[in-house]
Amino acid sequence: MTRPLTPAQTAYQAYGAATGGLTHDGRPMPAWDQLGDRIQNAWAAAVAAVMPSTIPTGLDGNPNAVHGFTDGCPHCPDGHRAAESGTWHARVADARDGDGQPTLIRVERPGGAHVSAADAEWVRQRLNPGSTA
Repeated sequence: MTRPLTPAQTAYQAYGAATGGLTHDGRPMPAWDQLGDRIQNAWAAAVAAVMPSTIPTGLDGNPNAVHGFTDGCPHCPDGHRAAESGTWHARVADARDGDGQPTLIRVERPGGAHVSAADAEWVRQRLNPGSTA
């Protein structure tokens, strides 16, 4: 099933149509999926700056909502990026037990991108398939 384009993707496609598919310095524009989180988030921020009414308020307005979750996040005008898209980083955090052994693994999006409750649920389901809590 193909998801509808987000407002940021629509703006990116319109930019491409207006420039003949070229970047500001005359190079071919990469595909949306090749832009990476930082540039995709920048396009989303640009859309939010000129069209604040595109901020989703529920599942129907959030094309990236996954597993029925949405939160109308004002920082994600096209909805939170689907948890299964993009990249995730995992590392052992600084927390230690009484013997000095690590006790915490951090899972996060690169570049300081924020996450949603739906992302946490997606990760939890990957770690504990079939679990309900």
